[in-house]
Amino acid sequence: MGSKLRVAYLQLPVIDFGYDYRDADHPLAGGYLAAYALARGVKHEPIFLSRKITSFGSDPVIVDHLLSLRPDVIACTLSLWNLERTISIVEEVKRARPEIIALAGGPEAAPGFEERNPRHPFDWVCDAGEGEAAFATMLRIISAQRKIRPEDAIRACNAALTELEALPSPYLEDILPLAPDRSLWIETMRGCPFRCGFCFYGKSQARLRRFSPDWLRRHLAWARKKRATEIYLLDPSFQILPGLEARLEDIARFNRGIPLHTEAGVEKIDARLATAFARAGFRSLETGLQSIHPEVLRQVNRRTNPESFAHGGRLLKERGIELWVDIILGLPGDTPRGFLETVDFLVKNDLAAETNVYPLLLLPGTSLRQQATGLGVRFQRQPPYQVEATPGFSIASFRETVARAEDRLGQDIYPLHLPDLSQAPKGNGLVGTVEVDLDKWPQVGLSDGQIARLSQCPVFLFQSSDRAPWDKVRAWGRWQKKALPRLMPFWGVRAEQPFSLRELQGALAELHDADSYQARLYALAPDAYLRLSCRPFILSTCAGNADFWLEANEMLPVIRMTRTTPLVEATGPLSRLPVFWKTSRPVTQDTLATLAALFRGREAELLFSSCENQRRWARLCDLPEPATPLRRIRLPDR
Repeated sequence: MGSKLRVAYLQLPVIDFGYDYRDADHPLAGGYLAAYALARGVKHEPIFLSRKITSFGSDPVIVDHLLSLRPDVIACTLSLWNLERTISIVEEVKRARPEIIALAGGPEAAPGFEERNPRHPFDWVCDAGEGEAAFATMLRIISAQRKIRPEDAIRACNAALTELEALPSPYLEDILPLAPDRSLWIETMRGCPFRCGFCFYGKSQARLRRFSPDWLRRHLAWARKKRATEIYLLDPSFQILPGLEARLEDIARFNRGIPLHTEAGVEKIDARLATAFARAGFRSLETGLQSIHPEVLRQVNRRTNPESFAHGGRLLKERGIELWVDIILGLPGDTPRGFLETVDFLVKNDLAAETNVYPLLLLPGTSLRQQATGLGVRFQRQPPYQVEATPGFSIASFRETVARAEDRLGQDIYPLHLPDLSQAPKGNGLVGTVEVDLDKWPQVGLSDGQIARLSQCPVFLFQSSDRAPWDKVRAWGRWQKKALPRLMPFWGVRAEQPFSLRELQGALAELHDADSYQARLYALAPDAYLRLSCRPFILSTCAGNADFWLEANEMLPVIRMTRTTPLVEATGPLSRLPVFWKTSRPVTQDTLATLAALFRGREAELLFSSCENQRRWARLCDLPEPATPLRRIRLPDR
């Protein structure tokens, strides 16, 4: 190591099949760690990975990128969605360069981490809660002696951050830019007075501390200078500190039209407070209802008054503030009927437009996890630690309840992602689509060079003179699970003739990886297809035998390909299938508007071959825009 440590901060974002969370790929924890360490005189070079790599890259891509940065230290933020990937990536990095020191902290580094992950690759795991002081102490030790002794770990974990005034801002110190969506994420307080049974934060951060008013004012000015589109106040309960109305008035004086968002309870909001929130610039609030039943809430050490909740919510909505309401599926003491009563309560009070349904997670360190056996709660022992059964719910009743809740809320709790089949003149360097002509390319799998450029959710599109080459697709699936076990692939087959649905069923079973994080995350989805760890699909013109294609569509998406406007085939038995419109010409706005009426309620099921057409369609229908265009390769290359 040189005199100045090179420290790579690794904080992998949430990944789903549509890259829908790419705008939240923002290593804020690493920014705080770097800013504090530098402010305490720990000289080092902070290195943050390219967002293109962390948002879209597969594990080998991230490993190669990390190695190319030549770090002396890798500082990892562990969350339930990235724990397994981060462990695997760090293992590969240290296999290539054993001298690299790997440090870890974050929510998943809760007490008991060593027992839950006995073979982890980290040289030090900080389970001390707030990590800034402990990390700076450890980095100083590494800088001095280039190794970590057992007594060093104890010394670092005993370092505590006492006053928030000691924290420098990673934004104001020019360590972090705005998030990818140009939003600013800041805290105005730390700590939580509540002791909810399902949450570890209140247990680990009991003491309430507030940043000075000037902290927020300086960030408001910085956000205005940087033309931020939104400010997200990360406080767990914005309303709990004394002087709420005065704080809101202060924000109103210094905020210059930037929309604000935070999390807050709404039961005690009256007309005056609701108006103050609106004047301050708040355009949305997230709030936790969880359940309307007192006997359920008591078991997780919560309480609420449903009528006061509804009243506060309506006052906020009347002032143009959008309310995001969180409810939990599977709380001890709840039942399918009880949960659906909570859903109906939100619908009845016109508060259901932005409902977040979260299956209960038994997080490490929480009191509910410790009590799970006595409460009769069965849950996954690996992330995301999701509930599997309770005295009130079986796995079947969970899935049935989700389906009923989706109908009543008019939303997909477990959304379907179709493949991005659009093309752009230039990609961002990563491979997003692999077209394989099985007649001319008998090999199974990709070369090391191709793997090194592969995105995390690639589309494999196979064509063959066989009716449907499921045996060859299965071989590719076996290769993927061995070579790239955390990949989230789309497996697509071009098919123009009917084939054996029994053979298709066997292929789906083999392509699925029941041990994957994705399979665990979607375990309660009512649709068996969505419970798969991958996303198989068929691409076809669907000529002839309409009944066959409709039956196949019950097992996986059958995407009907057309070169003419979908308006031509807007009726008939196949009109409800997803559509892929293969045209390079710009689609007129009038045609898009007509299609929007035709596809109302299923706008995501119209796909375009042109990336620009796909973007215009997404903007018109308020859908997530396609990810940054990725490269397309063909095997064999022609």
